[in-house]
Amino acid sequence: MRQMIIVVLRVFLFLSIAITVWVLCRTYLIDRITIRGHSMEPTLHEGEKVWVNKLAKSVGKIGKNDLVVFRRPDNDALLCKRCVAGPGDSILFIRSPFDTTLYSRLLYAPAKGDSINLNQDNHRLYKSLIAWENGADLSEEIKCYRFKHDWFYFLGDNQEHSVDSRHFGLVPYEHLFGKLTL
Repeated sequence: MRQMIIVVLRVFLFLSIAITVWVLCRTYLIDRITIRGHSMEPTLHEGEKVWVNKLAKSVGKIGKNDLVVFRRPDNDALLCKRCVAGPGDSILFIRSPFDTTLYSRLLYAPAKGDSINLNQDNHRLYKSLIAWENGADLSEEIKCYRFKHDWFYFLGDNQEHSVDSRHFGLVPYEHLFGKLTL
């Protein structure tokens, strides 16, 4: 009887340790997600299961062309898109990054500590970022702003079927979930 209790306790201890390690790995190191939609075709297909390296966000660098999972800034949905601009990068648009207006415009993805002079042309681009960083809309007109966070711009590979940064704007570092490992 005593020997059976020892065996049961050992099995219980082993299972407890295994479950704890599994939960810690899924919470802090890796996770597995299922791709939803067609926005990343032909690279990723709907229903495909992929691993997300959560550690890459904190110790690695998220760079251009990395496939990144992040929370959408305007509704917290989890998305997977390609990083086309990281903190300190600029993108030249032939169309507006937020609608179908044809014109040439440079969009800068701010890095933490960067200062930007705000004017009539770029105020619309950065107003929501500044509001997010400060927790509220700014009532007073400001001419210069120093950013408190790193910002990223993401696009889907299948842009005709993708809701991405063209629709909801730049994404703060705090919304990044991890980098795909293919």
